[in-house]
Amino acid sequence: MPLRISRIPFLSSILLASLLLTGCSTIRSIFHPSDMTKTTIEDFDTFYDRFHADEAFQRSRVRWPLQGMTIEDGDEIPWTRDNFPIMKVRIYDIDTSEYKTEYKKEPSRFTQRVWLEDSEFSSEFHFEVIEGKWYLVYVLDES
Repeated sequence: MPLRISRIPFLSSILLASLLLTGCSTIRSIFHPSDMTKTTIEDFDTFYDRFHADEAFQRSRVRWPLQGMTIEDGDEIPWTRDNFPIMKVRIYDIDTSEYKTEYKKEPSRFTQRVWLEDSEFSSEFHFEVIEGKWYLVYVLDES
């Protein structure tokens, strides 16, 4: 008795194998390293200089709602577009004979702090990268 291969299961298995092979090559092309693009991050120093020099640019780079608050005489006041002061002095330019400063620069985060010793004055700012661009995301101002 000759061996007969039923056409339907045979064709179904060929079709299934074709779909699997085509699907695998599609998956490979989706995840192939040459197809992936890296998000470039804007240069922090260029951003930081412009942030303090250009008021319109600064307003465009504050992430609202801005986290943090200002604390005056014990009152906690959240930041709004109307009460947020324009920043003009970079941390590097602050008079360190009067104020204490510290800052930390990381690949996607920059934090800075300014304070007066023996007083209740201090300010803390956090900048972070969001979709390749730097933004001010947090400010705590105590006076």
